[in-house]
Amino acid sequence: YENKKVLPRTFLTCGWEQESNPQEIMKKISLLPNAGEKVFVQRELNVSCKSHEALGQAQIIHYSAGEMVIDVKAPSSRILVLSDIFFPGWKVLIDDKKEQMLKVDYVLKGVVVPAGQHKVKFIYDPQSFKIGAGISILAFLALMGLIGYEVIRSRDSSS
Repeated sequence: YENKKVLPRTFLTCGWEQESNPQEIMKKISLLPNAGEKVFVQRELNVSCKSHEALGQAQIIHYSAGEMVIDVKAPSSRILVLSDIFFPGWKVLIDDKKEQMLKVDYVLKGVVVPAGQHKVKFIYDPQSFKIGAGISILAFLALMGLIGYEVIRSRDSSS
């Protein structure tokens, strides 16, 4: 069995509807005749299409576990959807400028891309990792300080 209506890993769209209820989103998606023709987001967007207008092109040029780079050409502002799970810690940059990530269809990543040619980067940079690394460094320094203190104290007590 093959799903002939499967969407690509990344695509552009301009049809959207504001909806935050997950059950409603799933219900509305199941009623769409063509997946990807409309997406559901949690906030108001300034994106619209004219019926005769082409959507544009989105091509992945780099894909790894912590970073995706997509080359986008759009005739006017569009919603770029990356068919990967939305998860806290991801950031999105358009031409190296930080933008607000969208939660698309309640589970996917997306961003509004302005007209023109752009390089869009999705980067995994969780705050929890930075906090954990900071705590680990502080604990290591405290341990080294205690060891140093014990070495100096044992030298003083033996002399």
